[in-house]
Amino acid sequence: MKKPKNNTSNTAAYKATRELARLDDPKVRCEVAARKDIKPEILFYLADDPSPEVRTEIARNPTTPIQVDLLLADHASQSVREGLALKLAGRLPDLSREEQEKASELTSDAMRILARGQTTHVRQVLAEALKDVAHAPTDVINRLARDAELSVCKPILEFSPVLTDDYLLDIILSDLVKGALGPISRRAHV
Repeated sequence: MKKPKNNTSNTAAYKATRELARLDDPKVRCEVAARKDIKPEILFYLADDPSPEVRTEIARNPTTPIQVDLLLADHASQSVREGLALKLAGRLPDLSREEQEKASELTSDAMRILARGQTTHVRQVLAEALKDVAHAPTDVINRLARDAELSVCKPILEFSPVLTDDYLLDIILSDLVKGALGPISRRAHV
């Protein structure tokens, strides 16, 4: 027989964590932001933290609500967007098709924002993370495959199972992506 949870101790723990999230020390707030047992409302609160390090921890935390991820996808800090890109791409292989459909829209929206971002390195991190994910959003993969930067499009063109032969042929014929033929020719099945 399970013991009932003690609401008093849960409330006290919540209040203590909430107070830690309000401290002036960004190191303490980073530790709170990285915790996996944190309540979603505290993660929401910390998503607006003045410290980019705290927001990066929020972006990397797998328990952060997807609504917060969507807010962070367009964040000014490159480290926040990189952490988010890795986390979002890392979630996809573990989800069933049904689970993906439930979480897909907000996750895909966040990935779309990251894929069209100005920072090449963030797009490159996203491309590397999604290159072999069979359930990656098609429009995100297609956007990354046509990226002007070879460092971004190369892993997608070479490895992505999402790209069809017709799509690859279209990329080759359009000659929009300079250097695309090399990675495409190294695909396992062309």
